[in-house]
Amino acid sequence: MTGKIKMSTVTVRPTVESDWEILKNLRLKALQDSPDAFTATYEKTKTHSELEWRDRAAQKTPCQFLLAFDGIIAVGMVRGVIDEQHEFNVVAMWVHENYRGKGVADLLISKLKKYAANQGYTKIVLCVELGNLRAIQFYSKQGFIKVLEQSSLISGSELSSQKMECFQFF
Repeated sequence: MTGKIKMSTVTVRPTVESDWEILKNLRLKALQDSPDAFTATYEKTKTHSELEWRDRAAQKTPCQFLLAFDGIIAVGMVRGVIDEQHEFNVVAMWVHENYRGKGVADLLISKLKKYAANQGYTKIVLCVELGNLRAIQFYSKQGFIKVLEQSSLISGSELSSQKMECFQFF
C-alpha cells in the first residue's frame, strides 16, 4: 500500500458472524507477520473450523473481537477476553505494517477500553513480550503500567512477557 493514510477513513467496530472470513484471514496474517507476539501459533490456528471462526466473530466465545477498517479493508484487530482470575485481558492486538504508527492501534485500544468499562471492568490487563519495546512504549502511552509479574509467553519457550495493567479508561 502506498500513499497517505487518512485516519478519518479508519473505523473500528465489533465483529459479527458474517465477518468470520475477514477475522480468520487477519488473524492468520498477524500470526505469520509477528509469530513471537502471540501465544497462539499459525499452524494450530489455521486448523480452526469455519464454525469456530463464526462463533468467534459472533462473540459466542468469552471474548470480544474488534476490527479496524480503512474503508472496506481490514487493517487491524484486537481481542478482549476474561481470564481465569476474572480480569479483562487485551490479546491478539495487531495492526497491518502499513498502518503502524498512524493511530489505528490507538483507536482499537480506545474502543476496547470503552467495551470493558461498559461491561463493568475498572481495570484491563495484558502481557507483552519483553523484547517488544515498541509495544511496551505504546501501551505505556495508553495508560498501562508494568506490574511485577513476569512469565514465559509461550510454554516451553524462552520468550518472557511483562504484565501491564490500565485503570485509565477515558
